[in-house]
Amino acid sequence: MLTFLLTALALAAPPTGNLDRGDVDLVGGWARDPDFPGPVPVHIYIDGHLAHDLSANSLRSDLPFSDQEHGFTWVPPLLGPGSHSVVAYAIGVNAVGMPDGDNPALNNSPRTSSGECSDFPEPALSWCRGVGGYFANRHATTDYLYTRNYRVGVDTSYGGTILEFYGADHSTSLVSQHGGAAIQLSIWGYDPVGPAAWFGKGIGVCDPTPYPSQAACEAQNTSCRRYGHSRGDHVTNCGSVQSCVEWGAGAPFNPIQAQAVGCGWLSTTNDVASVTADASSIEIVHTDPFHFTQDNAMLGLDFGQRVVRHSAFVEVQYSITYDGTATLSTHPQEIPAVFPGDTMSEVYFFYDGDEPWTGQAVTRMNESDGGIYRVPDQASYPHPTFDGTISERWVTGCNASRDRCMTIAMFSDALREFSLGPASRGYGYMTPIGDFAIAPGMDEQFTLYLFPGKHNTVIDGQTVRQHIYELAEEWGFEPDVDVDTDADTEPDADTEPDVDTEADTAPDVDTEADTAPDVDTEGDTAPDVDTEGDTASDVDTEPDVDTGADTEPDEGSDVDTDSDADTTGPDGRTPADGCGCSVTSPLELGWLPMLSLVALAGVRRRRSRR
Repeated sequence: MLTFLLTALALAAPPTGNLDRGDVDLVGGWARDPDFPGPVPVHIYIDGHLAHDLSANSLRSDLPFSDQEHGFTWVPPLLGPGSHSVVAYAIGVNAVGMPDGDNPALNNSPRTSSGECSDFPEPALSWCRGVGGYFANRHATTDYLYTRNYRVGVDTSYGGTILEFYGADHSTSLVSQHGGAAIQLSIWGYDPVGPAAWFGKGIGVCDPTPYPSQAACEAQNTSCRRYGHSRGDHVTNCGSVQSCVEWGAGAPFNPIQAQAVGCGWLSTTNDVASVTADASSIEIVHTDPFHFTQDNAMLGLDFGQRVVRHSAFVEVQYSITYDGTATLSTHPQEIPAVFPGDTMSEVYFFYDGDEPWTGQAVTRMNESDGGIYRVPDQASYPHPTFDGTISERWVTGCNASRDRCMTIAMFSDALREFSLGPASRGYGYMTPIGDFAIAPGMDEQFTLYLFPGKHNTVIDGQTVRQHIYELAEEWGFEPDVDVDTDADTEPDADTEPDVDTEADTAPDVDTEADTAPDVDTEGDTAPDVDTEGDTASDVDTEPDVDTGADTEPDEGSDVDTDSDADTTGPDGRTPADGCGCSVTSPLELGWLPMLSLVALAGVRRRRSRR
């Protein structure tokens, strides 16, 4: 056996192949290793980051070999404007199919491509047209975590906002790619001085006068809105401080992660203060975040966020601290605001019964009007009225065909409710809601879990709901972790039960879609419900993690046996390490008015502090 292995190594030859296409619509080609008759893995990098791995095993009858099953194709995510580089690497193997560290870029790599804003659905379309620099530059300011089941991107030049989350095909966008949406902290509060009053609102409207009635306000303004407190520091003076978008001068404070100075997006003012990233986690601190409602910052407020990679799900640990001097009103808080992608509010799934954690049939809500759903057994709730209960602290949002879904779960005590957006929006909103105030010495902490699929999607051998039960047990709940929680308990037989997200193919190719909670317009603690609301380079610390199915071996060696520079990945690394080695706002306003203002905001070239 030793003689055979030594002979095989001596005869080793590098894999060959060609990148036939590498554009916004399709990445495809072929790869073959003369040392091994079977398929070889291919790793696809976009803009220097690992974007997808697959096995080159499809039939290519045009190849001049007796064995012709060496082709591959993949539909990439929407890339947007700017020049984007696509490189495909063949992962070399020896005669027994084990990785040999010889991983050359395929012929015709790299290919460059440029997308169009018109590829996107609303509201990402408006965001792209107004802030096209985001798509052109995000590869330089985004850190990624990668597994076979998902890919998540944290943009450190937008306050650490999670602006990218793809499912197992690594091309289907599961979040709304818009700076005012996506997944980000969005915190609210009034300086509780003065009675409620009416204020003028509209694009470019800033009238600091508090009017006692709607009629009095509309005599001076085309449109008006009632806010809960009329004399506090949150009221903009419309001179040195201006209101943003359509909010008007009386809107509460609303610091969010992605916002920059002057109601803008493209500047260094929304860069994170620090970032620590490797192949298993991305941790940021964002200091003095800017308001979405007015053009200044919340000084003394710090957002902390640590995104942790698990094989089946993403764990996002949040912290909010404040050492400023203001004491604001208690308010419903988005912890964080979560905006699933295009049409992913058509169907919601959750459990609302009185036997939680026992695998009972879930509730399906079709074409929902949205609403507020409490979690049980909390001491207080931010809204006096509600539309139902979510007993197991998780909710799934899907499009109508249920082939594009995302599930979120939260077990932290800070969670009081879930706010679900209506299907009429065209994009999803399913946000965990807390209830607290910004005040000196505050320290709020909570953890969100993101799953790339429906509650009964099978990931790593068990359903998402079973994964949630295991997490619930870790948090001190008492679920029956052995109960069957798969599609058999779901009353809807036409859904996609037990979908395995570990397939090598790229199923549901999606266009990429798309904002903060209820703003208190009455001055009490039960505000109107609202459903809106250069970084560390990739570091590989797990060279032997298998991201693939059984048809793709673990790529173990980082040794590059070819002196040609094309045999290494970005930053001189061999792409053989298969881990992930590239390694907010009221219903009345909605987000489209804000989106239309994006084009009016100052567009400045951004650079990350890292």
